[in-house]
Amino acid sequence: FAQMMLTLRTTIGMTQAGLADQLGVSRRAVAEWEAGSSYPKAERLKQLVELGVQQQAFATGREAEEIRALWRAAHQKVLLDEAWLHDLVAPPVPIQLFPQTEARAPHTGEEPAAFPRIGWVGALDVSHFAGPGEHPDSYLHPWTPFNGEKATTGSPVRFQNLPPPLAALIGREQQEQAISALLLKPAVRLLTLTGTAGIGKTCLAEKVAADLIEVFTHGVCLVQLAPISDPDLVVPTIAQTLGLRDVEEGLLFESLKAFLRDKHLLLLLDNFEQVLAAAPALVELILACPSIKILVTSRAVLHVEGEYEFSVPPLSLPDPLHLPAPEELLHYAAVALFVQRAQMVQPNFVLSEGNAAAIAHICIRLDGLPLSLELAAARSKLLSPQALLGRLNHRLAVLTSGRQDAPTRQQTLRATISWSYDLLNAQEQQCFRRLAVFVGGCTLEAAEAVCGGAADLSLPVMDLVASLLDKSLLQQSDRAGDEPRLLMLETIREYALERLAASGELESTEEIHAMYFLALAEQSEPELFGHRQRLWMDRLTWDAENLRAALKWSQTHQRKEQLLRLAGNLGHFWYMCGRFSEAMLWIETALREAAPDVAVSARIKSLYIVALIASHLGQSDLLFVRAG
Repeated sequence: FAQMMLTLRTTIGMTQAGLADQLGVSRRAVAEWEAGSSYPKAERLKQLVELGVQQQAFATGREAEEIRALWRAAHQKVLLDEAWLHDLVAPPVPIQLFPQTEARAPHTGEEPAAFPRIGWVGALDVSHFAGPGEHPDSYLHPWTPFNGEKATTGSPVRFQNLPPPLAALIGREQQEQAISALLLKPAVRLLTLTGTAGIGKTCLAEKVAADLIEVFTHGVCLVQLAPISDPDLVVPTIAQTLGLRDVEEGLLFESLKAFLRDKHLLLLLDNFEQVLAAAPALVELILACPSIKILVTSRAVLHVEGEYEFSVPPLSLPDPLHLPAPEELLHYAAVALFVQRAQMVQPNFVLSEGNAAAIAHICIRLDGLPLSLELAAARSKLLSPQALLGRLNHRLAVLTSGRQDAPTRQQTLRATISWSYDLLNAQEQQCFRRLAVFVGGCTLEAAEAVCGGAADLSLPVMDLVASLLDKSLLQQSDRAGDEPRLLMLETIREYALERLAASGELESTEEIHAMYFLALAEQSEPELFGHRQRLWMDRLTWDAENLRAALKWSQTHQRKEQLLRLAGNLGHFWYMCGRFSEAMLWIETALREAAPDVAVSARIKSLYIVALIASHLGQSDLLFVRAG
């Protein structure tokens, strides 16, 4: 039953959490069904079968056979409703799935000419299955599969996880149209948007994807690759974003291809430049899945077969020798962006006769790079455009004079970031540097613990973070139902890490970071079985890259007990997410390196997870090898 249960859920395309929500049970209950340690009650199994039929999860032509097999497997353990099963697998009858009050039509022995497969699940009287105090229809609520829009009978599920834009995209209309036109061409399956750091590839790609979401039957899926640097994690990251799980060690890519094979979907892969070795997998994916398209943002071309490239240009700039009238300057995208961002920090800021020339020359000096313009505009609260230009001219001249090996625009961006950093006070600089150890962002609580861990900051970390947000060196991302996260753009984070290493604080800050996430893992483990399970699963998911960083740091620095405690307390999280390969990798490493008498509680948890996963994957013969 356990293997049938796992196969059915993954074919439907739901996570354990999603299925648990649909059935009105805990995530732990679903995990136990898939482990074979418990079995669903009759009403839950009925819901599961109905969902499988609705989503066409059973093999065409073998529906009745597969449903009976699933039912019989569970019947060995619990008493189920044989009459309901008989009715379910009987020949189709022309009835509606919803509403549940629809009367069952009499069976005439003839199948309707064009009866949809979904229609052979009828209206069910489930009142006699309801538990004490449970309304019979309490579990019949709409399903929202893989974070997409709610499914409706007869309509495909549409995926959409694009973030809402924080501000209007300025000056990219021509590029939007050109990229959209390329993606609509049948021959274009893989399109890479290239350009230097800070040129606006991500914002442009997200806008194009949002424009095309109605074109793709199954919508758009944004996959954030900035937090990872290991090419081997690209496929798992795509699968996890889509809501799939590693059902069997080594077969995740095949599962991903099987899931996407009949999907008409746009995959948006952001920040691919640090995982370029994974590019061949994208070619394999589009060859196996004929209706998907992949839009990539990268600082470098992928250089794979079938790739189309679109080079993202800087924003349009005026001619410095022939500046137009102030009212016409706003027709240039770089100027319009600078003014927009200046008004976000200084609402009464306007382009005028007095400051027009200075603003134009700021934009020209910054090469029309959106990120540089945003960083400079953030200073408009304190500096006039004329004063800003004077400081900027001096700083850029000093910082770019000795770096002729880098492209001009890259020099300009780095110089702008360095200039912004130098304008911070000493406490802000310390906080800025230390925030760079977080991978994929962090909560304010985590920032306070890590940045203030050395107890050498006189100002509250919250105030320092607020100041960095004001200066556009940090961003804030709000997640529904979750604490806001602090994010640092990768280009800025790279610079901050360099400064952290140069300050001599890298080692100590990484240690504080690792200890914080060890404490978080130990706090989360019991919460995964309580009423706050979903909250903690989400939190660990958002911090997956920070947890990986803590694991790697513990291993690299021979903190064997810490590594075992981390892995042992993350075991149930990995299992519930289906991250079997990652769980086996870290738990086996920790068990192998730690002495037998170290962290006994964590060792027991680790051995239990190894046993659970090995049994789940049908690898019980490896239990003694791995535990020994």
